[in-house]
Amino acid sequence: MRFPTGAAPTALHAIAASLVFALTGLDSLADTLRFADGREIEGAWRREEAGVVVFVSVRHGELRVPAEMVTVRRDLAPVAGPAHSSAASAREGTDPAPAPHAPAWRGRLAFATETASAPDSRAAFSAELRLEHETERHEIRLEPRYELRREEDETRDDKLRVNGYARRTLGERWFLLYRPAFELNRASFVRGVAADYWYLAHELGGGREFGPEEDRVVRLGATANLCQIAFYDLDAELDIHGGALFCEAEWLLPASIRLRDLLQFVHYPRFDQSGVTNELELTKKLTDSLSLSLRHKYRRVVPDPRIESYRRLRLLLGYAF
Repeated sequence: MRFPTGAAPTALHAIAASLVFALTGLDSLADTLRFADGREIEGAWRREEAGVVVFVSVRHGELRVPAEMVTVRRDLAPVAGPAHSSAASAREGTDPAPAPHAPAWRGRLAFATETASAPDSRAAFSAELRLEHETERHEIRLEPRYELRREEDETRDDKLRVNGYARRTLGERWFLLYRPAFELNRASFVRGVAADYWYLAHELGGGREFGPEEDRVVRLGATANLCQIAFYDLDAELDIHGGALFCEAEWLLPASIRLRDLLQFVHYPRFDQSGVTNELELTKKLTDSLSLSLRHKYRRVVPDPRIESYRRLRLLLGYAF
């Protein structure tokens, strides 16, 4: 494998990477508020007063919930009702225990497979890891994904992709956002010609939250998109710069189901082209550790020679830790 001359990340890439550190230098407390119907909210437990749990969520702000309706999980030790509260400690004449720090990161490992024998023989396998970290003021995600696809005994995709996500809240509703991505494909074809590539992208921007409530939040914003593609078999490079408007939604549904959706309208002035990308994911918790996810991805008319427009539906079995 040989990378073409000049394919190293530019100074702009270094500036974008340094923004991550500005977004992430915050508190590492991560507690879980669990409702009777199975819904869970990540954030930080503050106190309990007069039978009401005060809980701060990175998505929903400060929540005040009757103690009998919820359980608070902190550092893998459940805290439920007034028996564990600072008020109870005061009645007993003891000092309240210091707030324990839960693990800063949580993760999920997921797999999907596909086989078919008619009309064409094909097989696909994918594995992905999702690491997440949230505090009152920021959220970070790291998602490495690997995909292998074969058709008629030939490898048609051997792809490693790493997605990043960093969001820093400013004030009540405004936020800064950085979404980097790196992709390496060692079995890519463009119009039947081998065209292995690596791909580096940055999305820098911000926006505003709308209607944050106990179980849902919507974010609207804009980003500047900076992409670089290097075809190391063809010794060619392509820079693609543009902008996007996006809508990001998260919704905690009944029966322990979480919905995540990212919709982007992208425009590239250099090519005078626009496109749409969407990724919708529904995740159902089966147990405390196992989950089942249904992911739909859609992409249309984006000036990127790696792939054409497509629609994909995938079912993944995940293990949380």
